[in-house]
Amino acid sequence: MIVIIADDFSGAVEIAGIGWSFGLNAEIQTEFDSNTDAALVAVDTNSRSLSPSQAARRVSSLARQLAQSGSRIDWIYKKTDSVLRGPVAAEIRAVLKELDCPVSLLIPVNPSKGRIVRQGRYLINGVPLNETDFVNDAEYPAVSSDVLELLGASPSEPVGLLTLGQDIPDKGIWIGQAESREDLSVWADQMDRRMLPAGAADFFTALLERCNPPVPPVGHKMEMPSQSLFVFGSGSAYSSTILRRAEECGQTICRLPENLFCRELATYARVRQWADEVLSALEYNDCVIAAIDRPPVRDAVLARNLTRVLALMIRRVVLKKTALQLHIEGGATASAIVRRMGWKQFLTQDLLASGVGRISPVGWKNMVLTVKPGSYSWPDGILKLLI
Repeated sequence: MIVIIADDFSGAVEIAGIGWSFGLNAEIQTEFDSNTDAALVAVDTNSRSLSPSQAARRVSSLARQLAQSGSRIDWIYKKTDSVLRGPVAAEIRAVLKELDCPVSLLIPVNPSKGRIVRQGRYLINGVPLNETDFVNDAEYPAVSSDVLELLGASPSEPVGLLTLGQDIPDKGIWIGQAESREDLSVWADQMDRRMLPAGAADFFTALLERCNPPVPPVGHKMEMPSQSLFVFGSGSAYSSTILRRAEECGQTICRLPENLFCRELATYARVRQWADEVLSALEYNDCVIAAIDRPPVRDAVLARNLTRVLALMIRRVVLKKTALQLHIEGGATASAIVRRMGWKQFLTQDLLASGVGRISPVGWKNMVLTVKPGSYSWPDGILKLLI
């Protein structure tokens, strides 16, 4: 079994989808359960928004559980955010300590998305990270493109930057620079069992290509519900553009009510009113959009509260409407929804595009979730439902 420790839900879905595309029976879990026949298990620790010490404790607990589970684990991958948001160094150190592993090779790039590291700087399609939309992230605004600064490790720690093909030291966390799929293959070939591989989706793909030749994907033959509910929790420019185009095409959009846009905990009556608006729209439409639809929020407390409100609203809708395609934008939004629903295990149904997976919660026959990271685009097949 291959185990992925992911810091958010969309990352777990993304990696499980890649495994599925290689023919592996892939499962997503929010709490590790060794009682599974899956060849790949991606566990979402939901730790990206935690403090370094809190994230380290949560990840340590999971790593300890893996070590003591008695399961045959072939290798472990520490999935991180591709642009190094969150307490990345703290989480990797915690896994290294629990697994008694001396060194981690961290490759956070996704060349397939134009995300590379060159001369120590993180670039997206040639633009420094701190000049992109990531500067507006509510919790981790990109104030620099320097990858060692983004990693946030202490100067006293054995942490550093490696040029392509450079020998990997025996101890510490080392970021490998890469700009292409070929570069990732070079790093994958240097891995051995004393190292913890860590990073983004493209590096995981390179590792699978090295040890798991692709075979036809595993299918679960699920009938798709006829109705779709899109959940837009992001304030990105891309999200706003899609919403405008969907509205121009006559799609029904149920926006966050003004009285719910606040830092304080909302009353359930207000949340229920929004949910009932969505439910009413689903009575007359096969496709409905629920959206926060606000400019990027730089207030972390407000951002978390809006995500909580959105999850509460979706829970009421799902409990009333049990046959649904739920299309969720954003890892934090997806994580809040699945935890509010009490869903702990998911089967991978499909990989629709890079980073966009389709899954189903175990025990829910007519519920299908499509999950994408907030900074990724919807694939054409999904966009056709909207515009």
